[in-house]
Amino acid sequence: MRKKVAKVQSVIDEEDEGEGANVMKGISPNSKLYALLSEYSSKEWNFKDVEFPHGFESISKNNMHPNKEIFAQAAWKRVNEIFGVDFKGLLLFNRMNIRDIEASKYLPSMFLTGLCAIAEFPSRLMKIFANQKINPQGVYGLNFYIQGIPTEVIIDDYLPCIIENNKVIPLFARVKGREIWPLLAEKAWAKVCGNYVSAGIHLADDIFEYLLGTPTY
Repeated sequence: MRKKVAKVQSVIDEEDEGEGANVMKGISPNSKLYALLSEYSSKEWNFKDVEFPHGFESISKNNMHPNKEIFAQAAWKRVNEIFGVDFKGLLLFNRMNIRDIEASKYLPSMFLTGLCAIAEFPSRLMKIFANQKINPQGVYGLNFYIQGIPTEVIIDDYLPCIIENNKVIPLFARVKGREIWPLLAEKAWAKVCGNYVSAGIHLADDIFEYLLGTPTY
């Protein structure tokens, strides 16, 4: 375990330039992510992904779903609102400890199971993310393989949440601490699949193929 923790910290340290580090580092200038970060860095508002709207249709297409009422009432909150801190208090990557990830009772955890398996190799997991830093603009890019083709999947940092005892709680994946890569990865997978509920029906083979580009049979 100590060796793994040291390895994780080494990978993070290579990317870490301290507070105020350039959020554009490592992002291809030819990518959509780079263009959006450049655009929104000069604006006073944050990015909202119109391709994956903040509503019931991004959670489920099934109007007869047993949790329809809960899904329909979901409040979409930015990650800093969920944790109640400034963006400087959040981390994209930190310990990468799979024990810090909790699946939701509203969604099968197969995706998170596959993601945790990849997290055993921190450097490989980080390659899924085009970003290596939190950004207040709230725009993130993840690298998927769709039909074997490398594809940039853009998301914002709004997540469907429920309010319990005046606390904002993510409706789906949850984490201990303030490390948000599992939440963003799950959202990107939901976008690829069309919605969160559809994302929950895929098998591990599909997940590895989409995240790693590895054919599975």
